[in-house]
Amino acid sequence: MTKKADILLINPPFGPINGPSISIPVLAAYLKKKSINIEALDANLAVYKKLLLSDTIDNKKKYVFKRFLELNSKSVLSFIEINEYVLLYSVIIEANGFGSSLRQLENKKLTIERIQNLNIGEFLIKLFSLSSFPESIITGSFFNVYSQYSHSSSTDIIKSLDHSSIYTQFFDEIIQELFDSYNSAGDFPAIIGFSIIFANQVIPAFQMAHRIKKIAPGIHITFGGASISIYMRDLKTKDFFKYVDSFILDEGEIPLEFLAAELEKEKPDFAKVPGLIYLENDIIHQNAPAGVIPLEESPTMEYEVFPLNEYIFQKDKLLFSFRLSKGCIWKKCAFCRTDSYFVNCIKIPSPGFIYSQLKEMLIKTNAKKVFFTDQSADPLVLEYIAGKLIEDKFDIEWSAHTRIDKNLTKERCLLYKESGCSTIMLGVESVNNRILTLIKKGITEKLIDEVLKQIDSSIPILLYMISGFPTETEQESLDSYNKIKKYLHDGLIQNFYYSVFTLNYGADIWNHPGKYGITSINIPESDDLNPDVLYYDGAGMTRAQVFKMNYQFMEEYYMNKHGDSLNEKDIKIQSLIYGLNEKLNYNIDELRSIIFTQNSKLDLPVIKCFEQCDISVKSLTKTRELLDLMSNLKV
Repeated sequence: MTKKADILLINPPFGPINGPSISIPVLAAYLKKKSINIEALDANLAVYKKLLLSDTIDNKKKYVFKRFLELNSKSVLSFIEINEYVLLYSVIIEANGFGSSLRQLENKKLTIERIQNLNIGEFLIKLFSLSSFPESIITGSFFNVYSQYSHSSSTDIIKSLDHSSIYTQFFDEIIQELFDSYNSAGDFPAIIGFSIIFANQVIPAFQMAHRIKKIAPGIHITFGGASISIYMRDLKTKDFFKYVDSFILDEGEIPLEFLAAELEKEKPDFAKVPGLIYLENDIIHQNAPAGVIPLEESPTMEYEVFPLNEYIFQKDKLLFSFRLSKGCIWKKCAFCRTDSYFVNCIKIPSPGFIYSQLKEMLIKTNAKKVFFTDQSADPLVLEYIAGKLIEDKFDIEWSAHTRIDKNLTKERCLLYKESGCSTIMLGVESVNNRILTLIKKGITEKLIDEVLKQIDSSIPILLYMISGFPTETEQESLDSYNKIKKYLHDGLIQNFYYSVFTLNYGADIWNHPGKYGITSINIPESDDLNPDVLYYDGAGMTRAQVFKMNYQFMEEYYMNKHGDSLNEKDIKIQSLIYGLNEKLNYNIDELRSIIFTQNSKLDLPVIKCFEQCDISVKSLTKTRELLDLMSNLKV
């Protein structure tokens, strides 16, 4: 019988939900070129499909309102109840906005097609998951799961393997269906490779691997992707190899090719597989990296390995990622992992080659929305691509990241816009010369001002900002924010996005903390896997001050993003959400920002830490507005 696949590539939960991941289509295209039979499973997609089709809207809605009233009847809420309370409240508000769509789905069997047509999938994922709080799935452009385990702790990862949660209940079904298909169609694959790009995917991937090993212990399971290359580069946990046979660092194409070849031999020699981490004779071995494949040698990515009609967005609304280059042309920022492969591997092919691949991808997928994934897209390359898109009459919407650059002229930006560009995102980080110099950003306040005035509102601009750099004072942060607000007022930018500074393992700030005024880094003892660190001590604002400032900045971002497009009733509803923060009597300002702007940091270890501080809050008295909303929703 013909083997169904040599390698099965899996995209584990939880990653982007607005389109297919780019990593597996890149790997699949290369490996197929090498005559290796490839299949792919988007387990991220499979889990949310299982979740959405697991129950009825009526049951989930009843649970949300019942639980909200239970919490609301209490005089005091614990910290974990605060978070549940806020989520329940926000879902009730959102449900009102989706009232007509929800009514169309009541007493009906949910299907992906109905969810797509009503454009309600993201909301339904949140609604359906709340009954399992605190392991609820919170959605934006990403799934985000509250977990009691840390992906930075090998001990926590192993503890999580037999844990039953909102999503693991679907793993057994998905894996069993997968192996049933192999039993009927041919042999099991020799390799199952997990592409783990985001930190949220680490624990689900281990949990899936653990279950696969129980069914088919002979299959070689390997993990690769950005998160593996970052967090497991210095792997010392031998117990991981009970569930995963190997780990691949950096680019996965060549290691997977060599690994497949070795596994065909009677006695595989894993020392011959570049970039591989494996256990042999009770010793962890790490092979030299594979090196970087020039983009000119990479075939066009194969998104068709995924079921493009089955995502919660209609196909013409899916976001497809495309890379114009590899690495970062600047690679000097002090807060970035500049020594890592993903930043250092500079490969820039000719614009003609880039466009030929883009054109092929657009034709094969019929993509209508494209995101150029480069950390800093070259304005001259974007100019070439924009011109060719116009020439070939492609009707697409695209966006890109780049740096503050004098090549961003008004004429070029108008050309970008004509070709379908919806947004140019600029990583500015700060509008303060001292901070910009400290973090080696390579730009100045004057240059930022000149480039934005040069663009002259010819295309929508989104500025990415970071608050709380080491040594940054509250006044410096506020001054920078006020300059951003002026750009917004003057129409030079359309919006901005603030995040709290996090100390990344391997960055210059991590390697030389004293240069940046850091006196101590607070890493939990169990976090042994190169963790990103939110808490440290040093000169400048305290972390509590940073959280408070960031909340203030992001509150305005959300209002600016949604306010203009909402009708009067919706604005009132949004105001209730934002106003909730004032009605809840938080004990410390830090909690406010974590709940509203740092959901990715709000996992159960953090919650437990706050609970130890005996943090509690008075519950919100039911407002007339909320009762009216619940009445409108027939609850």
